[in-house]
Amino acid sequence: MDIKGYGTDPSGLLPRYPRDAVCPALRSLHGAVAGEEETTKNQRQQGVVGGRFGDAIIAPADGKIIALWETDTGRGSEWAVLMSHASRDLRMSEAGISYLSEFSHLEPWDIQELKLGSRIRRGEKFGVVRYPGGNKDHPAGVWWRVFEAPARAERNLSWVRNRHGGDTWTHDAVRSIDPLFMLSRNQRRDTAGPVDLVPFTRGNDYSDFVGFTYIFECKGPPINE
Repeated sequence: MDIKGYGTDPSGLLPRYPRDAVCPALRSLHGAVAGEEETTKNQRQQGVVGGRFGDAIIAPADGKIIALWETDTGRGSEWAVLMSHASRDLRMSEAGISYLSEFSHLEPWDIQELKLGSRIRRGEKFGVVRYPGGNKDHPAGVWWRVFEAPARAERNLSWVRNRHGGDTWTHDAVRSIDPLFMLSRNQRRDTAGPVDLVPFTRGNDYSDFVGFTYIFECKGPPINE
């Protein structure tokens, strides 16, 4: 089993949440056969879905905003963000490789401050968990997909219409992988199993951190009264 989980292959990686913090959870994992509330029934899913309505979404690493667009994934009109993370941003030594993060099910007013081509910093809030397509018949959540890509792949993205009439990008040399793989890099995990999710903590030094920190803000444990 390849723990990168290329395409929609299961990676065997599972999230393990920190004991000393309360974090919004992932409810649908990469490669899982998702139910109708997440994607077409019996299709394996790319990426992960998680969060609760109103949860802040934060950048998993330094990067650059390379696309902002309106689309439709079958629930109604919504917005998506694509950011690129160079290997140097992730403290990874893969020559000629970058990683792309795509976040879908967003609302335009939550991302209106983002600018195409601008830099984004690890831990920076850039969106909020909403209902897919604004449709309350489906559970709130952000759909996060991660892709392994050639360096500067954003220069050669092509745009097509999906079966719902929404815009989507494509690139022949870009491959989907499990976001949990990138969340495991600071552990140097190379086998299937639990991945310790690392929340971003403001004020910490991430100059030597490898890979991604978690995309949701986590809070300290509840106080027992």
